[in-house]
Amino acid sequence: MEKIDPAIFKAYDIRGIYPVALDEDLAYKIGRVFAQMIKKENPGKKIVIVLSRDMRLSSPSLHEQVLQGFADEEVEVIDIGLASTPLFYFAVATFKADAGMQITASHNPKAYNGFKMTRQKASPVNGDNGIYQMRDAILSSNFEKLNKPLKVQDREILALYLEHARQYVKDKGMTKKIIIDSANAMAGIDLASFFQSFPNIEVTYLNQKLDGSFPAHEANPLKEETLETLKKQVLERKADFGIATDGDGDRYMFIDEKGQYVRSDLVNALLARKTVTEGKGEPILYDLRSSKVVAEEVEKYGGRALKCRVGHSFIKKQMREVDAYFAAELSGHFYLEVMPDSYFEFPLFVVAKLMEILEEAKKPLSEMIKPLRKYFHTNEFNFKIEDKEKAMAAFEKKYQDGQQFKLDGLSIEYPSWWFNVRMSNTEPLLRFNLESDTEEEMQRKKEEVSQIILSLGGEKE
Repeated sequence: MEKIDPAIFKAYDIRGIYPVALDEDLAYKIGRVFAQMIKKENPGKKIVIVLSRDMRLSSPSLHEQVLQGFADEEVEVIDIGLASTPLFYFAVATFKADAGMQITASHNPKAYNGFKMTRQKASPVNGDNGIYQMRDAILSSNFEKLNKPLKVQDREILALYLEHARQYVKDKGMTKKIIIDSANAMAGIDLASFFQSFPNIEVTYLNQKLDGSFPAHEANPLKEETLETLKKQVLERKADFGIATDGDGDRYMFIDEKGQYVRSDLVNALLARKTVTEGKGEPILYDLRSSKVVAEEVEKYGGRALKCRVGHSFIKKQMREVDAYFAAELSGHFYLEVMPDSYFEFPLFVVAKLMEILEEAKKPLSEMIKPLRKYFHTNEFNFKIEDKEKAMAAFEKKYQDGQQFKLDGLSIEYPSWWFNVRMSNTEPLLRFNLESDTEEEMQRKKEEVSQIILSLGGEKE
């Protein structure tokens, strides 16, 4: 690649359109520079890196070049092949590797690919602690391919992963009917393998075959249109619930038996009766866009609920700092202390606990969620605006009589309503979430907030 676009080096990963912004030549350089960074951080140590990939059409060739980059830096590789991102994290922690790299573009459309990276115990590499450093090294260096011999171990990890996940299921004989749309992506392997151990659970799979061209729809369950077939099948087959997953299997979304989408913060609130007791008093985290019902439910069961920033690297860092047991993000990421000091997405835990709660309650999911829908939430809405800082200052001044804090963007709380506004790192966008005790106030305050942005030249996205 003649010219490298520095914008593909992002806050949480490296990601771009293949082969325009990201190709095999760059993959080799990324492998080299990542290995150099890990070696520098562990002087004199024999370095072991876990490598895996998703099912995207470009992943095999990128994988081959990353391997050669690792070989030319003389690090050893544990290659687990095709894997979901949660399985990849589990492998890094289980094998006590020094680092790991997963080749994936997560939920992005088929033209994209990318790289997620970790250090020991699946601790994420982000922009500030490595990705931007790697970017600068790649932009300023020349790399001669050395073609040194590979030092690769092919290791099996799926069976260990499933064994660990199944320990969270107390009743192996429970009966349920579940529909799963894995969008021709990686979670299909995890879920099909997981449910083989439960003969009384009837599972129907939609779009299960791995296919990096995504023939059915994008692997992005945040987009409402990708859920339509799943909702229809849940209703037609009278299923207990449905599961939709993203491209690399680290986000799960749930549909109730009435075909309604269940927001992930409400899943977090529902799970509190399990996470609080099983976590033995360790904190439960929720991202600050979540409904205040989450904290209420956690505290109701005797737990300690803590707000956290949006973004997996921030959440995992805070989990480690406060020794949290479980965390959930509005975008469908669910995090667990999977093993001591190892915190990462482990969505099979959520599936296990959700089945358990429904089995014990003998009630459908919609009835369990109904009392948790006690507040009125806008869901996230965005505005385009060039002068984001000016807009943030306007909100801070306008709502100075509210309780303000800046954990992530600006949050302002009043007795009956709250909102959070955050600036996009990469686009001229402001992202809003707002919740109120009444629907009338929620609509009124949403309009009020929107008018402030429009008066400053913003546009509704």
